[in-house]
Order: sequence, then structure tokens, then C-alpha cells
Amino acid sequence: TIKIENYKAISGLEINLQGRSAYLIGANGSGKTTVGNLVATLLLPKMRPGTPLKQGETAGFAEATLSDGHVIRWRFDEASDTLEIIDPTGKAVSQRSVSAMLKRLAGAGMEFDINEFLALQPKPQKEYMARLIGLDLSGWELRYKIAYDQRTDANRARDGQAARVQPFDAALLATPRVDVGSVAAKIEEAHAHNRKIEDVKAKLETRKAELEMYTKHVADYQAKVEAYKNPYSVQFLEHVVKLTNTIKGENDTQRTALRILKELGENCKDFVGEHDQHADLLKEYQAKKEAAAAAVATGTDYIANKLPAPIADEVIAGYRDQIAKAETTNAAIDAAHRMHQETQTLAVYQEQAAAADATVKTLEAERVELLKSKPLPAEGLTFGDEGLLLNGLPFTDQQICTSAKMIAAAQIALSMLGDVKYLHFDASILDKPNADRLLAWAEANGLQLALERVSWESEELHYQIVGA
Repeated sequence: TIKIENYKAISGLEINLQGRSAYLIGANGSGKTTVGNLVATLLLPKMRPGTPLKQGETAGFAEATLSDGHVIRWRFDEASDTLEIIDPTGKAVSQRSVSAMLKRLAGAGMEFDINEFLALQPKPQKEYMARLIGLDLSGWELRYKIAYDQRTDANRARDGQAARVQPFDAALLATPRVDVGSVAAKIEEAHAHNRKIEDVKAKLETRKAELEMYTKHVADYQAKVEAYKNPYSVQFLEHVVKLTNTIKGENDTQRTALRILKELGENCKDFVGEHDQHADLLKEYQAKKEAAAAAVATGTDYIANKLPAPIADEVIAGYRDQIAKAETTNAAIDAAHRMHQETQTLAVYQEQAAAADATVKTLEAERVELLKSKPLPAEGLTFGDEGLLLNGLPFTDQQICTSAKMIAAAQIALSMLGDVKYLHFDASILDKPNADRLLAWAEANGLQLALERVSWESEELHYQIVGA
């Protein structure tokens, strides 16, 4: 039984629940929560309001009679308030024993606000549940986050390295690299050999061109020497000189003769001079011609009898093929060594990833053991990564029906209740089938519920005993 007089907004009310669950029905502000919370208010000192007396009144009380006959009565007036417990014989329990008795009757479940718990977001709900059962997962979660992030990084490094690893021929690791330098030197030597031959032939061609040029010069100057060959005898020239010396030039005849003789002498000297100049050049070019002819003869003989044969292009191409094959082989060897190194690096990353995964699994096993050490007080309720799970599904409206959530929350409270198996909460969001499921569960588990339900028909507070 619940009785109220001049408590908060209620002037007088008596409800005989008969040990059954009941709906508290009325409009908002009609006092449903005040009545539903009354048992918890009487059992928990911190739930009692500082000014319980209805405004305008001088005294009032609120009391609950338990099924074992105890009466918990709270009297108050404008100045003070007193809470007492009357035993079934009508005797007041000593004040020394009241506090301990209240704790025994209420337990911790009376403090559990189901509506507040169900309104929490997944993560705060999970943290609230952990605190409620005395489980501190904060240190574990920090270690797990660090380990999880390290595993993610290790897996990313491993997968990235695995993408770089390609199959390779392990036999190439023991294969020595081919020395292409010696073959390249042969190519250079062949080119130098052939250039030397070409130089010798080019020099011979130069000597031949010089010989041809000198031969032409000799022919030209021979013709000029012949052209300037002196037509006069030496004796004639000597006679002219003598005549020139003997003629005095005293008369016109002598002067004319002297002039003619002098002109003839000068002409002879010029003619002789040209002849001698061409004769000197002829001699010079004859010497050069002879030297060029000797050089051509020597070069021709050397090329014909002593000059080594050039190295064929096919031979040089063969050397180039050897280098190309060697470079291909060396590239394969180098690639094998690189891939071997990449494979060794992958093995290190795989080992690191495996160690990181082992750490995460060890922490997950540790979490399982921690949760086993403090099981959740609702059947099928467990901790998930982001929040609570009920039978493996997220404890949210999208996944769990409202009655199942309320039953789970009521189970949590029931596990913490003391001797008084009574709970109150707002069930306005439940339709009748869900409410019936919740009430059936409560009856099967010996739990008495006071469920608030908003009335659209009547603003006045009234109650309806379930099953009556």
C-alpha cells in the first residue's frame, strides 16, 4: 500500500497494489512520477526532496506498507521531517537500525534509473554498465586501441610490402654477374684497329693526291722551262755586251744602235731570269714528286703486304650481342637479389604483423576473462566494441524491440535490488503487446512494476492493477 498526504502536488492518495504490478495513468504533471518513485524516495535518503510539503499546507506524510508488514513512514512539516520504520507489531524500529534496514530493503537497484539508462548513447551506455558492475575497462581499452592501431599499421606495411614481392629464380642468387667490361674493351680495340687501318689508307690516298699534284706541277714547269729556253748563244750575248761597251753613242746611229743593244741585253736577262726561276721550281717539284712517289710506293706495299685485315662488322656485332646477353643476365641477377631482399623484408613485416595480431588477440582474450569475472546481470547482454549487445545484436532501437530492451534493463535493476522487488519507470513508449511481455517477465521473476502511462482521456491520476 502507498499513502500520500500533502506531498508535493498531491493532497491525498492511497493506492493498494496488493503485491501486483500496476499502471500509473494520468496526464503529464498529474503526479505519476511522484507516486511511482515513492518507494525509492522512502528507501533512499538522497532521493528525498528538500521541500516535500505541498505549498499552502502545514504538515504531510508519505508511507509505504511492505508485504512483510513493515511500514516506512516519512512525516514532514514546514520546519522538519522524520522518517521511521514500524515493524509488523506496530513498534518503531530504533533509529540506529533504520539506515541499515533501508540499505537492505533498497539494495543498489533502487538507484538504477531505467529510462535514463535506455536513453544513453551506445558508448556512454557501455561505460555506465561497466561502472555499474564495477568493471574498469579504461586501461584495457587504451592498451587495446594502441595494440589495434599498431596491428593496423603492421598489416598495412605487410600488405604494401607483399605487393612489391614478385616470384624470382633463387638459383640466380648464386650466379656470378657477367663481366661486360672485357667484351666492351674488345669492341673498343676492334674500333681502334679499324680506325688505324683507315688512317693508313687515308694517308696513302693523301700521298697519291700529292703525287698527282706534284706530277702536274713538274709537267707545268717543264713546259715553262722549255718556253723560256734561251734562243741566243752565249757567244752572241757576249758579243752584244762587247758591242755595247765599244759604241760611244756620239751620233744618232750609234745612239740608236746602243739603245737597241741595251734593250736586247735587258730582254735577254729577263728571259734568262724567267727560265732560271722556272728551272728552280721544276727542280723543287721534281724532288717532291720523287718523295711522294716513294711514299706512295711504300704505302702501297705496306697495305698490300703488311697491313692487317680489318675486324669485320659481324665480329663487332657478335661482341655487342655478348654484351646485350650479359646485361640481360646481370639484370636478372640484380632483380633476383633485390626481390630476395624484398622477400626478407616481407618476412620481417609478416613477423611484426603476426606479433601485433597476437597482442590484439591476447588483449581480446584478456577482455573475455575480465568480462567473465564480472558478468552482466541481464541474460544475453554483453559488451561490444562500440556499445552493449543483446543476444549478439546492438542494444539499440534499430536492432532490439523496446520490450526486450526494457526487460534487459529491468533485469539489471533486479539483480541489484534488496528485499523490496519493486521498480518504477515510464513505459509510455510501449504498445500493449510489448507492455504485456514486460509485465509477464516481471511476474515470472517476482518483480513488482509501477509503469507510467500517459492518459489522453483523463488528466486525473489513477492506477490500474495488472491482471485485476
